[in-house]
Amino acid sequence: MRLVIAIVQDYDANPYLRALAGAGFRATLLRTTGGFLRQGNTTVLVAVEDGDVAAVTRLCRDTCARRPAIPAWSDAATVDADPTDVVDVRIGGGVIFVVSLASFRQFEAGRERVAAGPVRPGGG
Repeated sequence: MRLVIAIVQDYDANPYLRALAGAGFRATLLRTTGGFLRQGNTTVLVAVEDGDVAAVTRLCRDTCARRPAIPAWSDAATVDADPTDVVDVRIGGGVIFVVSLASFRQFEAGRERVAAGPVRPGGG
């Protein structure tokens, strides 16, 4: 099993989560803040079978668009700024990390399901 850790802009989080759910994947999200622009983003955790990593990655690529933004620290963010001082920064898209899972445990209504091998979380 693998843990896919996807970091996406808050703007892209809901479309990505809807796409994951539509494909049958369960996800946990964490509200986080990026270091460069200091803007909110969402970290999405998805435990999947090894063979499903590509599908989760593809859904991120398909739903998380890149777009221009003006950083809050840019001089162009002020009213008196010269428009030629604008710093062009592209935000959006996603960053994905994939790590191996030693174990996977799921708890529902007092029951525990332990995955020792590659199984799809939420599956039978």
